[in-house]
This record gives sequence, structure tokens and C-alpha cells, in this order.
Amino acid sequence: MRYLIIASLILCCGFCHAEDFPGDTRDIKSLTAEQAAELVATNEEWDFLYLNGLTSIDKDVAKELAKHKGNLYLNGLTSIDKDVAKELVGFKGWRLVLGLTSIDKTVAIELAKFKGSGLGLGGLESIDQDVLKILKTNPAIELPKNIPTQ
Repeated sequence: MRYLIIASLILCCGFCHAEDFPGDTRDIKSLTAEQAAELVATNEEWDFLYLNGLTSIDKDVAKELAKHKGNLYLNGLTSIDKDVAKELVGFKGWRLVLGLTSIDKTVAIELAKFKGSGLGLGGLESIDQDVLKILKTNPAIELPKNIPTQ
């Protein structure tokens, strides 16, 4: 009987886990890969998923978030590494927006492989000439107008 109660409690917690997210996804400050997968799955019908409270993610979280089919806003991510970029380029939704303020060549090489409809990089404050050339090879990448080059 004790095992039945424990199993029931564990199962119940699993079903209730989605309720652990704040009402507004913009208030989410961190995610595990499992939470990201659940968030994407429970918001399948939404066109917009705002996760601007996230300031960092790892490659496993990026892989799960890239499965969202609508618009995905990650404006809180001011920097990412090559591994995260590699996962995010798999995004097949409508539009992915990142809050990157700077970008290095290794990340640019990965982001240039983006195959989705649109990748917004409007937060870039300045950019290296070589990085700019790499990003401009992909017409889906939206850069700020008149961005200063180094």
C-alpha cells in the first residue's frame, strides 16, 4: 500500500509540474532541459513564446526550445556559446529573436547555418567586419541597421 501511495504522489507531481511555471513566461529565470521540453509541449498552440527572463541556457535547453513552432523570444540572452548556437540553428518556427549584444566568430559561423524563417539579432551593439560578413551570408538573419563595425 505504501508503494502505491508513493507512486501516486510521484505521478501526481509529474502532472502538476506545468503549474510550477509563472503565469507569464517572461518571468521564468532558468530552465532545465526537461522543463524546456515541457514548456514547449504545453505551449504548442501558442504563436509566441516569450522567455526574456532567461539570461543563460545550456545546449540541452537550447535543443528543446528550438522545437517551438511559433515565435521564440530570448531577448535576455546577451551572449551564447558555440554549442548553444549549434542547437538554436535547428529552430524551425517562424521567428527566433536573441538579445545578443556581441558575437564572436565561432558563434557567427554556427548562426549562419540557421534555416528558419527569421533570426533577429537586433541587440548587437557593434560587430567585427569578419563576423558581419559571415552573418550576411544568410538572408534570414536580421541585423540592426547601421551597426558600428570594429
